[in-house]
Amino acid sequence: MKKDERVIYFYDFLVKSSARNFPSPATISARNFFKLIELIPINKRTRSILHGREYYYVSDWKSSGEYLTVLINKSDKGISDPVFSNPELRNRRTVAKGGDEGQDFSVHVVIKFPKNDLDPALVLVEKCAGLGVYQISKLFDGLIREVKKIYPDKFKVKHPDGSVLKNGKPNMISVSYHSNFEGHVSKQIVQDLEAGVIQNIELVTERNKNNRFDTQGYLTESTSVLNVSVKDDGTWSQKFKVITQSIKRRSNDYEKARVRYKDKSGASGYIDIETDSGVVEGYTKKERIASQTELKSSYDTICDDIAVRMKRLM
Repeated sequence: MKKDERVIYFYDFLVKSSARNFPSPATISARNFFKLIELIPINKRTRSILHGREYYYVSDWKSSGEYLTVLINKSDKGISDPVFSNPELRNRRTVAKGGDEGQDFSVHVVIKFPKNDLDPALVLVEKCAGLGVYQISKLFDGLIREVKKIYPDKFKVKHPDGSVLKNGKPNMISVSYHSNFEGHVSKQIVQDLEAGVIQNIELVTERNKNNRFDTQGYLTESTSVLNVSVKDDGTWSQKFKVITQSIKRRSNDYEKARVRYKDKSGASGYIDIETDSGVVEGYTKKERIASQTELKSSYDTICDDIAVRMKRLM
């Protein structure tokens, strides 16, 4: 990333709900979703994966009226020590990490809550390789699960059938909440596909990677692919909406989808989609912000310069 510039991605955010044996139970607003997370002390808003090699954590959290600004950091022990050089002087130096240290990165997330609580919230996310909306969603979902463990009564809703108990009180069921990001589609994807033809879809998973493929163990599974064909009828917008919804329903089995198409000139291309979040990689609306000062790759508190410029995009 450039030292005086940032790329900002645009998303809609909704809270999805689930419950055992009951489809589509009542959900909550984005505002209430984040209010539940606020019940956890900020120093406990963390997530560790890969046996501690990668550590995600909330560094700062500021709520002001219709806006919530969150600073999320990633500490990665798996990244090599950074090397700096001056080729003209033939100088090189390595900044060595300590044994328990990881290289740290930050992203600012700005949420604008809607006037109607159950409408999507507008979310802007600063770009950072390895700390995108997928990782942010996993962090939020992990935190909301922790809240449920501590405050289970806050995750009770009335039974969908309206039944009551013998004492006359409503029958309640336990629900779970999940963050759901939808990328704003850029103009580029419309230009690429409006007059084109979608050829096929590949659903891809690596969840069984390294599993034995033969009894001797000479072969191990790498990637499993399911090919899906698409009817050549309907408008692009109709087809793509159905495609993304169908892909999401298979997110438990496949992590990614690749939509192959031919544009109006006959040239082939593809669009990658994350089945869990529905994010269209490379086709999400984005804008650049520029600062008059040098920006850092990592912060421990919210950088007002970045946050203010992100809010202006809203």
